[in-house]
Amino acid sequence: MRIRDTEGIEDRGDGSSPWRPVDLLVAALAVRFTDGYVASAKLVKDELRASRDEAGAGGQDVRWPGFARRLAFDMFDMEALRVLIGRSFELARERGALGVLPKALDFMALLRTFEGDLDAAEALLQEEEAIAGATRTEPVGAARLTLAGFRGDERALSALIETIEPRAIARGDGMVLTFGEHARALLYNGLCRYDAALPYAESASARDELALVVWSLPELVEAASRSGRDELAADALERLSERTQAAGTEWASGIEARSRALTASSRDAEELFLEAIDKLSRCPLAPEQPARICFSGNRCAARAGVSTRASTCTPPMTYS
Repeated sequence: MRIRDTEGIEDRGDGSSPWRPVDLLVAALAVRFTDGYVASAKLVKDELRASRDEAGAGGQDVRWPGFARRLAFDMFDMEALRVLIGRSFELARERGALGVLPKALDFMALLRTFEGDLDAAEALLQEEEAIAGATRTEPVGAARLTLAGFRGDERALSALIETIEPRAIARGDGMVLTFGEHARALLYNGLCRYDAALPYAESASARDELALVVWSLPELVEAASRSGRDELAADALERLSERTQAAGTEWASGIEARSRALTASSRDAEELFLEAIDKLSRCPLAPEQPARICFSGNRCAARAGVSTRASTCTPPMTYS
């Protein structure tokens, strides 16, 4: 039996699965990195469903749920993220597990960042860094990079990269380096410096890291389309769409619609942007974030003198 043949492992006669969530996790990761995102999507969803059910059962190890948190980001599953990250955070704090609490804080900060609560993310990271200082260990650093990218603070991000990247290289942590590339792509797109964003988005999306690839492909679509690299933008959109359609969540569909709007004609772009706003407003992101994303993209392109192909989109919200 092939691992991805989930029909053969889902039912043992009483409606229950003979596989534990950790078994599904190993199988999902194996298929994800051998046969690809689309082939693994059903197994990943089964694993996330099983882990969500397990979260309410109690008795988990403090390292629970491991890679499942990154799989939830990779599958655009915000509901699973809230359950898994929330429960792992509670476990680490309840048991005073300083060895895993910084990682739990880092994941919670990532979640708050994507929810749009950047101040809460900052508070969590300050706690993580205080623990690192007290225990003479290094903070994780990944969420700190992402937060700086979301804030659009080039000076802060550059300073972080100068500090975090040498440490990551020394310990062989390539994932943190990819977090840095994604953060720079995010930041430079937000600053309308699309040529600067392009190489970072291209590199980060090429590595197929869990979560980071689906975060970086939309940045590549934007940077390439705004830089006149239409073939590169179309290729990135195709790669992104394979993943978003396999994921099938509102978050995934909204990101795909926004990315299609960036490559569409003016006539089609407005409808696609409004579709993105509608879908993203119905998933558990910060309520003002979807419209702000669409609005700022058009505003930046206009300020940069770029043909937006979507300049007629006017999100039906006010902006602070």
